[in-house]
Amino acid sequence: MRLTEGKPLLLQLQGRWHRSRVEEVTPQLVTVRLRQGDEWTAQPGEEVAGRLFDLEGVYQFRSAAVRVYPEDDLLVMAAPAQIHRLQRRDDFRLEVSLEASYGLWGHERPADVQRAIVRDISAGGAFLAVDRPLPEGTRIWLRLSFPGGQVLKAAGEVRRSLDEPPAIGVRFMDVTERDRDRIVAYLFHRQRELRKMGLL
Repeated sequence: MRLTEGKPLLLQLQGRWHRSRVEEVTPQLVTVRLRQGDEWTAQPGEEVAGRLFDLEGVYQFRSAAVRVYPEDDLLVMAAPAQIHRLQRRDDFRLEVSLEASYGLWGHERPADVQRAIVRDISAGGAFLAVDRPLPEGTRIWLRLSFPGGQVLKAAGEVRRSLDEPPAIGVRFMDVTERDRDRIVAYLFHRQRELRKMGLL
């Protein structure tokens, strides 16, 4: 992962996270433009932390402010020596509220279909609120309904089962790379929406 011009990122300055965008990159320095109207402050030499996201995962770096231009919403920092991946794409998880249906593998008659609410999801699995839990190791089929009418169908295995409140943690199986990318794209879109509303 590299910082490139136009790349959106989150910057942590004095304990607060701010949305920003990379303006210019040289071997020694990175110039970042913070969101217009956002109140922020930093001093030369002060530590700066950053986070960036792509379809492969979540990344973090540490740097230091070199020059600060609050009137122009610009901060110049030292080029990070290293950028570490915090989460693999499959591990990136977000709380959601999505409608879903599921049933035992091989049983898809209307009478066998159960309803559920997806409480969190990643490209590797989901946590569902259900009417009654299933034993760990149970193979199921799962149909998720995304905003905009998109539907994703996957096989899954129950890896965690809770009685109170009833819930199951499911690991996706036999999910195509295209469907994984659809899940991750939805997660990052939803994350951006939550940040705009100040909920993340």
